[in-house]
Amino acid sequence: MLAMRRWRCSLGLLAVSTTAVGVAFKLGMVPVHPELLAALAAATATTAVVSFIGDFVLLVRKRELVAGSRCLLEFGIFLALGAGLANWLLGYQIAVILNRGDRVLLGQPDRVQVHNTGPLARVHELDMEIELAKVELDRGPDGRVMAHSSVLVHRDREDPARLVVSRREPQRFGTARFFQGAFGFAPRIVVISGEKTVYDEIVPFTSSRGGASDIVFTGQANIKSEGLQVRANVDVGSLDEAMRGHATLAVAVSKEGVEVGRGRLRLGHFADIPGGYRIGFAGLERWSEIDVARSSYPRTIRAGLALILLGSIVWLVGVLSKK
Repeated sequence: MLAMRRWRCSLGLLAVSTTAVGVAFKLGMVPVHPELLAALAAATATTAVVSFIGDFVLLVRKRELVAGSRCLLEFGIFLALGAGLANWLLGYQIAVILNRGDRVLLGQPDRVQVHNTGPLARVHELDMEIELAKVELDRGPDGRVMAHSSVLVHRDREDPARLVVSRREPQRFGTARFFQGAFGFAPRIVVISGEKTVYDEIVPFTSSRGGASDIVFTGQANIKSEGLQVRANVDVGSLDEAMRGHATLAVAVSKEGVEVGRGRLRLGHFADIPGGYRIGFAGLERWSEIDVARSSYPRTIRAGLALILLGSIVWLVGVLSKK
């Protein structure tokens, strides 16, 4: 009995420590060290199993309500922490930024922006390519711009699967879940000096609030060979609810840190700037960030939490019934 009490005390201390560290990580109160949290979770889950075995034997022998409540608590702790630990060990998180038509292999870390995998992650699950077929934008009831990305998933020689991903509606393919991340416009900016094209790039712009309800997408291009910096924003305030129409590009050009010109360009138009340069708004693409994560075990975690709650209630009833 003394040994079991020590196991239960250890379980209580470990459970409190694991919860406290997890909350501190979540709130940003301490630096995030997943390995520390995983070690605490593993120790707590193991202690919960040992305590459960002892209390289950006691329950079979004496059929006490309090022993049954402890079994529920201990098994719930094991389920919740075990599922959380499995999420970390087997999980992966990928983030990739794509322009329309781009095709990227998820299993290559150098081809994506974020590539995190758990110690026991099955990396072969990432042997697939994703291609951005289309990005559609519309305005929600609150005036915010929302994105819906049409993604083609290529695996082996199978026909590609088409997924339409949005922030509100993630999609699943095998063990992977696809989420809509950030998005924006990517204008093609061209700068010409005399007869020479000194810059011709598609530049992804990020979004910001430009007024009460309008959204602007801003970015910049540095042309080091000419000492030029182009700061611009794509103004979509004139577009309709389906984000269709003619966007304009508001441009400010600096040379060696001194502004030499500013103005607005319509799609397909060029303008002269001092120094013998011409700047053009030659095209407009849309980019999308697709986030990919392994399916987790939320139902198991919720079942564990439910057992913990039920065990606490049964324990309270058992204690009160003895008085």
